[in-house]
Amino acid sequence: MSKCPPAISGQGGHSTTFTVAVALVNGFAFDQEQALSLLREYNATCQPPWSERDLQHKINSAIKTPHNKPRGHLLEDINDQWRSCISPTGKFIANRGLAQPIKKTESAGYDSTIKLIQTLFKPDEWICITNSATHDEVHDKWQPNCAGTFMPVSKWLNGKYFPWSIWEGKPQGAWIRINPMLPDRYDGNESSVAAWRHVLIEFDDKPKEEQLDIINRSKLPIAAVIDSGGRSVHAWVKVDAANKEQWSSRRDAVYQYMSDYSPCAANKNASRFSRLAGIMRGDVEQKLIALNIGSLNWEAFEEHLATKDLIEPKKPSQLMDYDTENDPNSMFGNRWLCRGGSMTIVGQSGVGKSAFAMQFGLMAATGRAFFGISVKDPLRVAFIQAENDMGDMAEAFQGVIAGMKFGQHDMETLEKNVRFYDEQTKTGEEFVALARKIIVQHKAQLVIVDPLLAYAGNDISEQSFMSSFLRNQINPVLSDTGAIWVWLHHMPKPPRGDQSTGTISDLAYAGAGSADLTNWSREVAVLKREEGDGTPTFTFTLTKRGKRAGMVNNDGEPSKSIRLSHGDSGIVWEYAAKKMFVANREQTNKKQPKILKP
Repeated sequence: MSKCPPAISGQGGHSTTFTVAVALVNGFAFDQEQALSLLREYNATCQPPWSERDLQHKINSAIKTPHNKPRGHLLEDINDQWRSCISPTGKFIANRGLAQPIKKTESAGYDSTIKLIQTLFKPDEWICITNSATHDEVHDKWQPNCAGTFMPVSKWLNGKYFPWSIWEGKPQGAWIRINPMLPDRYDGNESSVAAWRHVLIEFDDKPKEEQLDIINRSKLPIAAVIDSGGRSVHAWVKVDAANKEQWSSRRDAVYQYMSDYSPCAANKNASRFSRLAGIMRGDVEQKLIALNIGSLNWEAFEEHLATKDLIEPKKPSQLMDYDTENDPNSMFGNRWLCRGGSMTIVGQSGVGKSAFAMQFGLMAATGRAFFGISVKDPLRVAFIQAENDMGDMAEAFQGVIAGMKFGQHDMETLEKNVRFYDEQTKTGEEFVALARKIIVQHKAQLVIVDPLLAYAGNDISEQSFMSSFLRNQINPVLSDTGAIWVWLHHMPKPPRGDQSTGTISDLAYAGAGSADLTNWSREVAVLKREEGDGTPTFTFTLTKRGKRAGMVNNDGEPSKSIRLSHGDSGIVWEYAAKKMFVANREQTNKKQPKILKP
């Protein structure tokens, strides 16, 4: 919108503004209020600005005017800017960019029933349909209680069965098997499948709009999308396999591709029942949403998968035009930590790193600044830890709540935004797979992992291992999800003799293990206890990108290093008391030398 020319009176201003309104309403599929709000922003550039009544009229006209392009057609261009929907690991990414409106069918009722059958099956193929069911009182769920009725498609569609009173007013609805069956075989077993054409996927644990977005973005060759009339949406994937072995292989590829979103594993049978579109399930229609979306066929989908190995280049013009002052990927400070970024918090054993990370995460989850480090918006935060029991975590949590004086609104925000995961057995690649699933399921924007040593699963001093672990396993997760990854990590046992840390840049290598951990981390923050026998005080130092963080010291001045202490009232971190420097008596009373005048 910022690249659209302003409307200037006498120079076709109406046409210019109407073009913007059409793009908002039809191209990007904004609703009336959203489009009007954005058009108001554009109006500030117009000469002279339009009145509120004029703006509303242009939006209303854009809604009513017929268009030669489908609603939401510009969203595909936006999705292209977010790169491919395939990770380097071959998994599907659905949580980037705007939701894409699905290309819906206009058919409904028995017309959609007939259209579904005619589109997905051949006239001479045998198919199985049933509405005979048993009600599971415990789960309030209807399930087929027989193998079903088997007939050729031509017989089902001869006008005798659709419409027919047997389908009306039934609370259970009706089902259809997803693949053609062998003639005169009435058992419904997988061994009776005649054509290995479709694989069924559905998601029970997500809102329907999210399910539709996942299905639509997947680029899978989808033959049909059906609203079950209950919690889920059913998608029939065209795999067109030659035999059971190939069908099983392609089914497994589909489920692996979609594994981040946990498709229901009960649907992996080739003779599985799906909901029959157009039939009423009580007072709700099992609605046919779409036919033939995504890739044209399985071969076209495999070509789409092959693009995961391609790296999308950036042109000099893109870098020149990028607005670094308003970077949408910036999450903390002035691009200190951005989406897909990483940080390692290094500290000595026993200083309270876990409580420190708890405070950092809870402040981020409520949108509060952490010792001056601002966060763009309240973030969804996942803690994964291996060293603290329930009591330890509760003490740290309650200490931060009391120390930061969180109120009821803050607690409601934390309840929505924060989750804690206790994982003590998985390491290496197995742990990364779990972390990925946690990030996707919780939609986490910040994940704090405590500690690195518990989850690496190998010698972290070996550069070859660390490079593979960080760059080949964790980086794809961050690239795919946009989450920021924070490790908690230990310092090595201190050496004898001179323990000087040198410069701040040297301090970046304070953590145990390979230097590649420091090179990989966008920021290395070091929490270190100061020497002395009095009240414990600590320095917290940002060693790599500190100027961008916005951290401030006890005087409110920008600083890359601050002094902290444990709170007196509970487990919470706060600024340490200022040091008092007083000259000793001998120094004060020392006789000053005379100054000889020339």
